[in-house]
Amino acid sequence: MESPAAKYAKAHDNQSPEVIREMFRALTPCYDRLNKIFSGRMDRHWRNITAREVLKDLSSCRRIADIATGTGDLAKALNRQAGLLYGTQPRLYGADFTHEMVEQARIKFPDENFHWLDGDGTGLPFPDNTFDALTVGFGLRNMCDKKSALIEMVRVLRPGGRMAVLEFGNPSNPIIRTLNDFYSRRLLPRIGSIISRTDAYLYLAKSIQGFWNEDQLARHMGQSGLVNVFYRRFMMGVVFVHVGTKG
Repeated sequence: MESPAAKYAKAHDNQSPEVIREMFRALTPCYDRLNKIFSGRMDRHWRNITAREVLKDLSSCRRIADIATGTGDLAKALNRQAGLLYGTQPRLYGADFTHEMVEQARIKFPDENFHWLDGDGTGLPFPDNTFDALTVGFGLRNMCDKKSALIEMVRVLRPGGRMAVLEFGNPSNPIIRTLNDFYSRRLLPRIGSIISRTDAYLYLAKSIQGFWNEDQLARHMGQSGLVNVFYRRFMMGVVFVHVGTKG
């Protein structure tokens, strides 16, 4: 019988959505706790900055989407920042292709202005030009066809709306990169397997290593229909956020 570790490695190599969904389904009960542990509780800070960058100076802030929403923490940050910046409560749509994650988000944030639904980033259940802002946090690299996903997310963004991608990166500094590689390839999978009782973090570490760098992501976002794309690095490139505007 094929081991979970082998399946997750194959999921990365073959981009198998079924196995990736199974992996996140298994992670759902401990997902929030692991995020806090692995980020040193910096994950909330990164989400708040992402929400502020994507929402500031918008001409309208009525509808916002968070794709690959997981258990909803970035959507919650978007709601908070919209209130601080505009004094309004927008309609928030959080979509994820793992049903168990969506259900967890619905339990955590039952507010009536939140709308949680099953949805794949490569085929979103929304009309064209629906949202004033859209985010995807730590989810793009797990999508099977990343370029198509970017195009699909831009499709549902209104002209002049803004999109942000929050992701893990591969630092350019050789010392930081070596330390980060050791952490993500050795320590993170071991700690993750103890807490989650799965080998999922073997896949997650590999997905980070194989993802685009900052300039590549910026170029792909531009090719998908976004203009004025810029990015900010955190922790010397371990994490970055890209923001662009739909032309």
